[in-house]
Amino acid sequence: MKLAFVEQKAPDFATIERLLAAPAAQNKWSNRGPLYSGLRQCLSDHVARPAGTALVPLANGGMALEAMARLLSHRAGRKLRWVASSFSFRNIGRGYFHDVTLLDCDDRGLLDLDQCAALDGGDHDGIIVTNPFGLLDYGEGLAGSSHWLQNGKLSEIACAFHLDRLLRADDWAPRYLAQRRRLLEIACDHGFVPLAVPDSDIPMTAMPLRAPHALDDEAIGRTAYLTLAKYYQPLRDLPRVTALFSRLVNVPCHPDLARLTDDQIAEDLRLLSGRGTSRPVNALRRGTATLRTRSGGVAAASPLAACLEPRTAPDCTGPRPALRS
Repeated sequence: MKLAFVEQKAPDFATIERLLAAPAAQNKWSNRGPLYSGLRQCLSDHVARPAGTALVPLANGGMALEAMARLLSHRAGRKLRWVASSFSFRNIGRGYFHDVTLLDCDDRGLLDLDQCAALDGGDHDGIIVTNPFGLLDYGEGLAGSSHWLQNGKLSEIACAFHLDRLLRADDWAPRYLAQRRRLLEIACDHGFVPLAVPDSDIPMTAMPLRAPHALDDEAIGRTAYLTLAKYYQPLRDLPRVTALFSRLVNVPCHPDLARLTDDQIAEDLRLLSGRGTSRPVNALRRGTATLRTRSGGVAAASPLAACLEPRTAPDCTGPRPALRS
């Protein structure tokens, strides 16, 4: 049986039952109940929320993105015109964002800032840079139908499950990081390059890797041990994003990856890369970007070191608002 793409999570139902006692006692199961307030505070503490900001839990990131766009439009007194990368969530290019101008990405899957700079400054008001983290407060006091976002609130039952997961983060988060590091070591040794290297200790379910050549859904379905995926489907057929997506594969790096040996992971990656028969993975010193050779020496330019070379994200700041999700 293949390793599932998403970790097999096991909620602590004793904790959930204890948490649900508060909304049960108040008979308040929606619209900012006690667990909603508790989750908001716990999340604020967990991410070390900066002073002067607020955190608002919503049902999903798509709701959060639209909320921020609507807030900025409300402040401007009109609907703003946005520019975004074609390599992004499906929320971009439909619904509220149906009229977004979609540009090509660069070789890291980020918005091509050269194309952005070439646009007529009067044709757009801001840039949408999507990432799955962070939520600004869209305000408690907004009223009126023009500000309505749909019902994106979290029920108390949903908050209980989120809180249960968050309260145990000290247990599961380090295991995510360990498996991500392990996967990168093996993948870089077999010709795969991470689309981007996280510069923080954020747990990730899967790591987006660029293969040495194009891979279709049939190819990634032939693996023996790993369940793989490909996302996000380009929102527009543009040269760079199409070429990038053709080689992209998302490989699980959650704690359940520990069930597989290094050689099992390597076997699947060799199958995808077309690098031939089975062989043991190189001996990499865990936790560093240094490759130890079998003779004990240090390779100055290991595949892993190249993969983990610090990268500076492009500066998207400027006079126009930059919207992050």
